[in-house]
Amino acid sequence: MKLAQPQKIGSVVLYFADPAGYPTSFAGVAMVDGKEQILFDVPANNESRVYRAQVAGVTTDTVRLIIRASSNAKFPNAAQLSEIAIYKSEK
Repeated sequence: MKLAQPQKIGSVVLYFADPAGYPTSFAGVAMVDGKEQILFDVPANNESRVYRAQVAGVTTDTVRLIIRASSNAKFPNAAQLSEIAIYKSEK
């Protein structure tokens, strides 16, 4: 996801569209000074509706979500999201 301009990120919220096929393993990555920086890495998620990540004030204009595994056996590395919300850091 490309942001309109660089922002200091404080949190990321993922809303999963299908509780029968939510991501069980995923990571959020930002581009910082031309290099990838991991914002969050979740190897074993059990939450089927929403995931909230606090981020330590990373400034970026690009955020990527990598889904490694899903609870849906038919599509083991794909999941539907209804929304990705990125909030600016208040600090």
